[in-house]
This record gives sequence, structure tokens and C-alpha cells, in this order.
Amino acid sequence: MHFSFAPQWAMMPLILLAALAVGILSYREHRKVQEALTRYWKRPCTGVGWKRKFPNSPKAEIREFLGLFVSSFGFEAEHRCSFLPGDKLMDIYSTLYPPGGISADCLELETFCMMVKKRYGLDIAGVWNKDVTLGEVFALTGGRNTSN
Repeated sequence: MHFSFAPQWAMMPLILLAALAVGILSYREHRKVQEALTRYWKRPCTGVGWKRKFPNSPKAEIREFLGLFVSSFGFEAEHRCSFLPGDKLMDIYSTLYPPGGISADCLELETFCMMVKKRYGLDIAGVWNKDVTLGEVFALTGGRNTSN
């Protein structure tokens, strides 16, 4: 019996080249996403915007909600004050997963919905739409909004 390993070994450079190409494309996409997220990261603390929109909500309540949001999206905790009440969830999601990108969805929106349900007992899937904002979700959780 004679076994020939040449065909398998001959494919190895092609496999390595394909893996390298995928790695380079993934890295470039990751860099673009990180650059796009700087629009949020460069913001000064958004606490004033939240207190203006929800003057009767304690800071700790707002911070807890924002902490839940950044945790579900896999952002660093230090970025919780980078988001405003008027930020649309789908805009943030689209920044992570731009059209035509190759990244796999990590279920951030589903995780956020699940965490809101677990923490606040609220199923936001029933009120979900493409324009829903962080402030609207916060209001549904019991955030006390007395301003428009």
C-alpha cells in the first residue's frame, strides 16, 4: 500500500493564505468599527443630558441602567456615560455591524432585552422598533421623566 501526502501538503499554503486574508479583513473591519465608536467615546459625560430628560431619576438609577446597556453590548464600563437618552439602539448596533461587514452578530440587542427583562421585569420586545432610544427604554423601566 502506498499513501501519498503530497496533495494535502500542497494545499497548506493556500489554506494559510486564506486564513491570513480573513484575519486581515477582520482586523480592518474591527479598526473601522472602533473608529466609528469614537463618536460616542469622545463625548463628555452625558449625565447632564440624562438628568435633564429624567430630572426625578436618581443618578444611581441612570448609571445602573447605562451599566446594564454597556455590559450587554460588551463595552467597557467606563463608557456608560458616553450615551445619551436620544441615542437609537439600532444606530449603535449598526455602528458595531456596518452593512456589508463580515463580523458575526454577538446578540447584543437580544442580550440587552434579556437583561432588561431580568432586572426590571419588562419585555421590551413588544415595544421594539427601529427608532427606539435608550431614553425610551429607560422610561419604560420606571425612569421618572417629567420633562419632554
